[in-house]
Amino acid sequence: MCRAAEVPAGGALAVDRDTFAQKVTDTISSHPNIRIVRQEVTELDYSIPTIVASGPLTSQALSEHLMERTQHDGLAFFDAIAPIVHADSINMEIAFRASRYDRGEQELAIISIAHSTKKNMITLSMN
Repeated sequence: MCRAAEVPAGGALAVDRDTFAQKVTDTISSHPNIRIVRQEVTELDYSIPTIVASGPLTSQALSEHLMERTQHDGLAFFDAIAPIVHADSINMEIAFRASRYDRGEQELAIISIAHSTKKNMITLSMN
């Protein structure tokens, strides 16, 4: 599934988000043993295996139900971040091109920025 949505990224695996998301949706939607519920769920039926994928937009009712069930006083959601930046928006006077792991074409832009008093490096894909 990933390879069908793959985009160039040097030594890393990167996918076109729209293509990959559609392939995941199609695969899950067509599976005979998976039922997708696209409506508000306020509590879970624990008699059947269930995957909850509600993310940070989880309703107050479901949040409270999950916190009570797990005996936790809060929920945490994690997301991988990959900034999408158009190459022509990068000021190449303050950035330089580089190749990931010195393999092949220079597909990355490295930008040094000041964050308070610390220096941080940001790497952006040029594709």
